[in-house]
Amino acid sequence: MFVHEEETFDYLELGSQFLKSGDFEGAIGACQNALYINPDSATAMVVMADALNQAGYVDAAILYLARVLLLEPGNIDARTLLTKANFFLDRRNREIILRKQIEDYSVIQYLGCGWEGAVYLTQNSQGEKYIAKVFHPHCIKEINAQGPLRTLRKAVERSRSILINLSNHLRHQAKKNYDALYAISLLKTGNDISGIFYSYEHLIKIQNRHLGFHDVRIGLVGAFLRTQAFLMRNFKYCIVDALPRQFMMTRTGEFRFIDYGVAIIPTYDFRCLEDHWEIVTLIRLLDRLFNPTRKHLFYETSVHSVTPSLSGLYEAAKEHDWLKRIVCTIREEKYDDFLDHHFYTNLASEMPRQLGLATLSQVLGFYCLSQGKRLFNRLHNAAHI
Repeated sequence: MFVHEEETFDYLELGSQFLKSGDFEGAIGACQNALYINPDSATAMVVMADALNQAGYVDAAILYLARVLLLEPGNIDARTLLTKANFFLDRRNREIILRKQIEDYSVIQYLGCGWEGAVYLTQNSQGEKYIAKVFHPHCIKEINAQGPLRTLRKAVERSRSILINLSNHLRHQAKKNYDALYAISLLKTGNDISGIFYSYEHLIKIQNRHLGFHDVRIGLVGAFLRTQAFLMRNFKYCIVDALPRQFMMTRTGEFRFIDYGVAIIPTYDFRCLEDHWEIVTLIRLLDRLFNPTRKHLFYETSVHSVTPSLSGLYEAAKEHDWLKRIVCTIREEKYDDFLDHHFYTNLASEMPRQLGLATLSQVLGFYCLSQGKRLFNRLHNAAHI
């Protein structure tokens, strides 16, 4: 135990030194190592949050600070940093919402924002509509910087080459294979990749009420499994962040993956070979869909720290052979199976690509009802201005 405490302290000292010198990537990487040894180190999370906040990763900093305050509600450093981070987040979001132009594309509607970037519905001079995801400045810097990325426990390949590769090949393969991926084009500012574009398609946001339908949950899992198989087979990449909010649904009941960015990584770096983030991602998705007693799982973790969550899937595994196979494979520690695209293809083989007519009708009914309420509220508010 003393050895682990000493190792954690050494990494914290290193992280603090990097932070003071302005090397935020180095500070974040050192804190990652400290948290790998001691996941509940509040001191490491505060230093990590400080580095993330100063580097521009405000959303991630807030997550760490919230975790610290769960462990230590009276932590003054965490509360001070949280106030500062929320101020930066509010200011950034105001600027994002007011944006009217992206290169030669006019912004029709602001759609939302995450820790990687903001998403807009845009239109070119010919009237063609596209979805644009514009990365935040810190992400642009991270994606395009020279040398390996150092914000993790070990240095890894940056996302620039991954995005270029996906852009070059997806337009020829994605739709042909009926996967949940779009063909993407790169948005560039000078030589830097600053975002991505893909063709607009009317999509329906997946809400909690939709997840009450068994067919929606199965369809969502099937879309994820097929997409994972496609990326592994064609690129040796995988998705490492895939909750229901990263998918949307077409009006014909097909699912689309909409979160292109740094959450697609190579299967040959340590995050997959050692920590098995591809398994963590799958467990998180299944836990969200099939475990009514679920607990929040943090993104920065390894397969060993999330396997206790499997117990919440035992009941659902009795009803689904594919889920039973996943649970058994993890319990038997056959982790390499999850880096084989055949494994995902076989799991998804009997899962429908589209919702059945009965379920689709109910989903569309909910959608029309929510749109009607939204229109009524707009008209009501306009009448009282």
